[in-house]
Amino acid sequence: MLPMTVKCNHCGSYLYIGTKFNMRKETVWTENYLGILIHRFYFKCTYCYAEITFKTDPKNHDYIVEGGGTRNYDPYRDAKAAEEVLK
Repeated sequence: MLPMTVKCNHCGSYLYIGTKFNMRKETVWTENYLGILIHRFYFKCTYCYAEITFKTDPKNHDYIVEGGGTRNYDPYRDAKAAEEVLK
C-alpha cells in the first residue's frame, strides 16, 4: 500500500495514500542509518504506467520520493515541526 499521496510527474494524476500496488523492492547497500538498511521501492502509475520510486528514511521515520513523482503537502508534518520549534 502506498504510504503517502503522490502526484505523477508524467501525467499529473494523483495516487492516493492506501492504494494497493505491486511494488518491486531493492535494498540500498551503499546507504544505511545507524545500521538500519534503507529500501527503495518501484511502482508504476495506474494511468500512464510511468515508474515512480521512493525510499525509506529511518532518520526522520518517513519516506523520500526519488523520481517520477512528487509528494503532496502533509499538514501533520507541519504540525509536528511547529511543536518541535516551540519546545
